Amino acid sequence: MKIPSLVLILAFPALLFSQWDTNGDNSSSGNLKIGSSTNDNIPELTIVGPNQPLGAGSARDINFDFAAAGEAVIRAYRGGSWDTYLQFLTMPYNGGSPKIRMHIAGDGRVGVGTSSPGTSFEVNGHINLGSNLSDAATQNNSYGNKLYFLGAHLNTDPLWISRFNSSYDVSELRVNIGDNLTSLSDKFVVGTTYGNLWQSHFTVQSNGFVGIGTSNPDSQLAVKGLIHAQEVKVDLNGAVAPDYVFKEGYDLWSINAVEAYIDQNGHLPNIPSAAEFKSEGLNLKEMNLKLLEKIEELTLYIIDQNAKIENLELQNEKIFKWAEGVKITN
Repeated sequence: MKIPSLVLILAFPALLFSQWDTNGDNSSSGNLKIGSSTNDNIPELTIVGPNQPLGAGSARDINFDFAAAGEAVIRAYRGGSWDTYLQFLTMPYNGGSPKIRMHIAGDGRVGVGTSSPGTSFEVNGHINLGSNLSDAATQNNSYGNKLYFLGAHLNTDPLWISRFNSSYDVSELRVNIGDNLTSLSDKFVVGTTYGNLWQSHFTVQSNGFVGIGTSNPDSQLAVKGLIHAQEVKVDLNGAVAPDYVFKEGYDLWSINAVEAYIDQNGHLPNIPSAAEFKSEGLNLKEMNLKLLEKIEELTLYIIDQNAKIENLELQNEKIFKWAEGVKITN
């Protein structure tokens, strides 16, 4: 009785795993477990591949085959050296063969919708960041998911872009460029690269100053170049329109005094000189008000001159009549 018992013991493993064949197709309706929970060893499930051919010809697949439906595949293959590639394939809705949805190259580059990513992460298709939540708490004064930009050594400036819901169906796209409202160094810049040369075109500093054609704006809006506008509206913001020129008591210079000032200074009173324009620039609001002041002063000069002309004409008419009377009497 000992011999049959020994045969049964030796034959049991073969009976247990008889459905697994290393030379052909295998199937099992049961569970498959690898490893143990009682040690720290990392268990392996090894699928052996060939040395040749290179590339996709060496592919090895793990298939998920659904009865009377499609399949999904995890595929691996070797490259030209020690590099390996991993792909994830799924079946389209209308059937056919599994399509590559995600590709991981040997150098770590990841492609979604492409099997030849040119950067660390490349997507051929649309990207949704976050989802449309049915959550009333996110309706008012709340941010959606943020896209952060990292990768700088010892730089704690938060750079991110995000959707902001100010109220129902009222949204903003917010771009954060730092954490210091008074800093002149943190900037949002739009520009062009020519080779290794960067040329900035549009700059927003974290203090709110905006520059067009300049990367160092010194005011709320600094433009280095030509501005083409259909209309420009300037608020007085405390400035006074020069209607005071027409009010009684206004100290209007005499024409002789203006002439003397021009002879001495080479420009009108209360108007900057050419040298001042060159060094300080031109303040449009201030200059327009000064020019309007001069126009109103000029109007007063014209009115005064017209009164004098009318008086002279009246005197001339009287002299002419007197002369005619003298001529007739004689």
